[in-house]
Amino acid sequence: MLRIMAVVLGVALCVSGCKAPAMDDATVRRLVDQGVDPDYIFRAKIPGFTALETSAEPMEGGGFRMTYVSDADPAVRAEFQAHRTALTGCPRTPIPRSDGTPTECADVAKGWYRSDGRHHEYLHALQRGSVRLSAPTNAISADDLLQTLTRSDSLWGPASRP
Repeated sequence: MLRIMAVVLGVALCVSGCKAPAMDDATVRRLVDQGVDPDYIFRAKIPGFTALETSAEPMEGGGFRMTYVSDADPAVRAEFQAHRTALTGCPRTPIPRSDGTPTECADVAKGWYRSDGRHHEYLHALQRGSVRLSAPTNAISADDLLQTLTRSDSLWGPASRP
């Protein structure tokens, strides 16, 4: 309970001072109550997208995911995921919202850039775990994907930054 209160307090204090947007207190509480490890609840500001906090949900193993909606076209979505498991080699799992087309993978500084031609994503390793951000290639540049992951912050902190 103390940890949940600390996470919620951290969100409240961060509203004015953090470079990434704060997450609604009720969303944080809901995620923690559903088993999400507070270390893996991240804030991210994706250029041209708005967070759909009602989409935030737990993932297997204590991680979470959240959908972002394009400001220009509500049918266009991006997805942010935080995992408690480390990346080992270029993952062969499909890119979220992709149709399963074969994925090209390039090793980058702390993870991988993957693309199937229509969707792309960056995956970054954390001290413990990984984060990934995916979107259609025509909705956000690869550089903006990378910068968003670089600037994302765990609400709790110990999971580290990408």
